[in-house]
Amino acid sequence: MRSGTLRDALARHAAVRPDAPFLFAPESGRSLSYAELERQARLLARFLAAMGLRKGDKVGLFLHNAYQTAALFLGSMIGGYVCAPFNLLAQRSQLGYVLAHSDCRVLFTAREYEARVAEALPRSGGPEVIVIDPDAPGLFLEDRLPSFRPQSVAAGDPALLMYTSGTTGTPKGALLSHANLAASARSVSQWHGLGPADRVLSALPLYHINGQCI
Repeated sequence: MRSGTLRDALARHAAVRPDAPFLFAPESGRSLSYAELERQARLLARFLAAMGLRKGDKVGLFLHNAYQTAALFLGSMIGGYVCAPFNLLAQRSQLGYVLAHSDCRVLFTAREYEARVAEALPRSGGPEVIVIDPDAPGLFLEDRLPSFRPQSVAAGDPALLMYTSGTTGTPKGALLSHANLAASARSVSQWHGLGPADRVLSALPLYHINGQCI
């Protein structure tokens, strides 16, 4: 079975069919091609590096499903960082706990969730978390970012930090590698016999492992 990283997988698709759609976003009608996803992943990596993040640092998401959420979710991992999606249904104490436990450096959240995040952050007890609205104008402008040499990424490197819901106790974290996620993607694709012409509707949130992998 072929091994590799999410970056490797994206590079293969972008090379063979760059303009093919990867994602359709019903809330905005926008589509994201493989080439555009690769461009945005590189831009996000430069943006995070400019903010002082290093390979393996945690990038938190407290967002509902959307075009930008999907790009941040995949782009952070492809860039060599570890994505940590947080449950939008989490109570304040749970959110504060996972923010501290994950050692989250940057948290992307929508304006509508900023008040909830602000309430949870003082309880986190960890280092300062930089909170960013991904829809802020002029956020990822390429001409404002310093040059950046992409960090190397290996199949065994961590890519995703997932937490349980915490309904039966303190949320538990599980760290998944690029190889873990690539194997899961191949398995699901093979089970369903999916090909380039197929379309899959995602009805689950990206902070849920089934929404990400199934």
